[in-house]
Amino acid sequence: MRACTDIFASERRECALDLYAFHHAGGSRHSFAAWQNRFPDAVALHRVQLPGRTAETSDLLPKWAGGLIPDLARRFLRERTGTQRPYVFYGHSLGALIAFELARFLRLLGEQMPVGLVVASRRAPQCQLTHGELFSLPDEDLVAALHRLGGVPAHMRGKDDWLRQMLPVIRADLMLSDIYRYAGQQPFSCPILAVKGFDDPILSHDELAAWSTQTTGEFVCAELSGAHFFDATGTAQLQEILVETLARWAEFEPAAVPA
Repeated sequence: MRACTDIFASERRECALDLYAFHHAGGSRHSFAAWQNRFPDAVALHRVQLPGRTAETSDLLPKWAGGLIPDLARRFLRERTGTQRPYVFYGHSLGALIAFELARFLRLLGEQMPVGLVVASRRAPQCQLTHGELFSLPDEDLVAALHRLGGVPAHMRGKDDWLRQMLPVIRADLMLSDIYRYAGQQPFSCPILAVKGFDDPILSHDELAAWSTQTTGEFVCAELSGAHFFDATGTAQLQEILVETLARWAEFEPAAVPA
């Protein structure tokens, strides 16, 4: 069975900008379930979901991130048939890596490029892994690491049996991130916004700031409340920054965000 990435399109049709969101390791389209209502009508949120979202299908993922990109690019271009609206990629952790590689692949194809790239909680692609592999940790150590990263939702804390059921998915995703090998290309010309949590234990400010070498355009680096996964305050800060940034990049009025 072939691994297929899904793109869950926004129901908004009259908009100024398409925002494509790429989830973290172990995440899914549901990671962004509440996001659409946090953006003004000018923004249409499209959620990208990697294959293998269950323990039974986790082995459908390729063993390297580049193996996902050609199929993802085909689906992305099919999704955008008939539109030249500007678009932005947002990726969290592993999602930032996938968004980055997809943008580079689209450039090689000569396709329309994003007007900006937003990367969260991910070291710049040229930076070597320094904190040690996560995907190869024993179950108990991996569960402890997920708690330390802030990657366990509040309503799931104390339910480690559920978390262990998800470990095959999380491991498969983390392997894509941990064994990634960077191949150099020319930097983008579009702006990049890079963000991380103040208390992220596996990402330094320097590793985040190193994204600046991936663009010849504007680069902004910010730290928000929370760890590898932002807390409620950090998430609100992120969404506020995103609305302001997207409005500037796509030149639309940032007002009228739903309450």
